[in-house]
Amino acid sequence: MVSHYSASAIHTHPGSDVFCAAKAMQPRQREGLALQALTGTESIRGLAAQHAVSRKFIYQQVDTAKAALQEAFAPKSGDTILVIEGRRGVW
Repeated sequence: MVSHYSASAIHTHPGSDVFCAAKAMQPRQREGLALQALTGTESIRGLAAQHAVSRKFIYQQVDTAKAALQEAFAPKSGDTILVIEGRRGVW
């Protein structure tokens, strides 16, 4: 995944000329980064270097993605949980 930043999307720390790629990332870019990290297509270190962000930032995106997945696939109230031959299913 290649990240592109427009001049209007560049953020710096107050009183500094330091560019912050993490703050400039759009939600879809963050999502793509989290997906790459979750699938293990590249190391966290490699992703951090490629996108000029910290490993901590990537782990935060992974945690956000995992929470969204858990919520999306959690049994809903009123769902019936059925266990057949050691397998669990939600209907």
